[in-house]
Amino acid sequence: MTIPFHSLADLFPLIEGPEFEALVRDIAENGVREQIVVKDGQILDGRNRYRAAIRAAIITEDTEPQLNRRDGLFIDFDANFTADPLSWVLSKNLHRRHLSESQRATIAARLENLGVGRPADYAKGGIAGAASPGKDANLHHWSPVKRADAADMLHVSPRSVASARQVIDHGAPDLTAAVERGDIKVSVAAELTSLPVDEQVRLIEQADPKAIREVARRARAEKLEVKKQARQERERALGAKQVALGAADGVPKFGVVYADPEWTFEARAESGMERSAQNHYPTSTLEAIKARGVPDVIATDAALFLWATVPLLPEALEVMAAWGFTYRSHLVWTKDRAGTGYWFRNAHELLLVGTRGNVPAPAPDTQPLSTFAANVGAHSEKPLIFAGMIERMFPTLPKLELNRRGAPRPGWWAWGNEVEGADANGFAFLDAAVGSSAAVPGTPAGETADDEANGLIEAAYAAGNVDLAALSAQTGLTRTAIKMRAWRRGWSDPSNQSAAVARSNARRGEAAQ
Repeated sequence: MTIPFHSLADLFPLIEGPEFEALVRDIAENGVREQIVVKDGQILDGRNRYRAAIRAAIITEDTEPQLNRRDGLFIDFDANFTADPLSWVLSKNLHRRHLSESQRATIAARLENLGVGRPADYAKGGIAGAASPGKDANLHHWSPVKRADAADMLHVSPRSVASARQVIDHGAPDLTAAVERGDIKVSVAAELTSLPVDEQVRLIEQADPKAIREVARRARAEKLEVKKQARQERERALGAKQVALGAADGVPKFGVVYADPEWTFEARAESGMERSAQNHYPTSTLEAIKARGVPDVIATDAALFLWATVPLLPEALEVMAAWGFTYRSHLVWTKDRAGTGYWFRNAHELLLVGTRGNVPAPAPDTQPLSTFAANVGAHSEKPLIFAGMIERMFPTLPKLELNRRGAPRPGWWAWGNEVEGADANGFAFLDAAVGSSAAVPGTPAGETADDEANGLIEAAYAAGNVDLAALSAQTGLTRTAIKMRAWRRGWSDPSNQSAAVARSNARRGEAAQ
């Protein structure tokens, strides 16, 4: 009868194939040079040496372990080591083996929650024999290991551990074994778990890495599409609910607030006063902005997009909290020219994102990048690209823009002392078809529709007076993007382009003189 293996030893896969055969030959020639460590009658370290010794006829399956003999094959852990068994096993194996990230993630997934009262999980996680009373007795005094701690112990990310857990729980045994051998990445294997078990087995037996990656890619794409559709449905349902809640009052409960407060900022030197906001529009104190009645008009589930300059970031976070939102993330607008600053000359501005309730985040793989490059316009003016981004995230939620200048965006409510058509409370609404969130017939594939930006571009080309620098500042698009939109939609032709270039060159020449 062979000596059983300890559950902690079985966290690591056994050596198989040519590597094991090489070990058998070495032990046959040189014997077992490192003692096999036993704890509570089970092998804690040396399973592969033990198996190889049996194959090499050094010992038999009926050999009883004679512990703690100086020249013996076996040594007792408790009598010779003071280390924690788990830490000791991890250290021995991680230093001895060259394991891939996917292999280590699988070990971490098995280690996760290893502890009190979870024998079913031990067996499910693939720890051989762990569900038996004898094995479980070895673990009764250990506390469960959290995922983050297991990931840290094995030097992998919690996300990789989650993928490994998915493979263990939902994958075919052959799929888990392939990850353990290092034949397939755990991230790819996790995507394959959505397939029927027999299909998983067929792919592993086929052993075609390119085919496996392609199937995993398609499975991931299908999964993401399901999540995208589910998120869109959540957003539509939430938008309908919020519109209905405000129908009686004439003003909806807003699910999105886009705000650019009129911050007061005291410059430290006279040279900075000329660029101060107070010279361009009336400003308000921090307390006045915090006391603004935003909580009275927002829905239970809502998102806030709040502009903050670099020196006023702490104040912006105070405002976010005062309005009832919790900070989640931020986006960086990188500008085409630098402004002022004390430590650095600021060439960026922050768009903070906060939420309240259960507003849906963008679906996986649809999130915008966290940095946007756009040209600077008039003082405090924000490129249109950011409002368009918000519309694409939340096409149906009622949206309110605070401190809007001019007419509201199509489909938005606006508030502020510079809003056109505002009522006595400062609110205005442009009752028109939703602009940049709606698909425009003829829009080239892969290009976002934006009625406001497109209107400005089309008008400029129709008038034959294309100032790319001005259009770039107004729309937030690069000059190349503007020219491509005009060309794709037929607003420009080679003669118009040539004339525009000639006019631009003439203006440069006049400026140089």
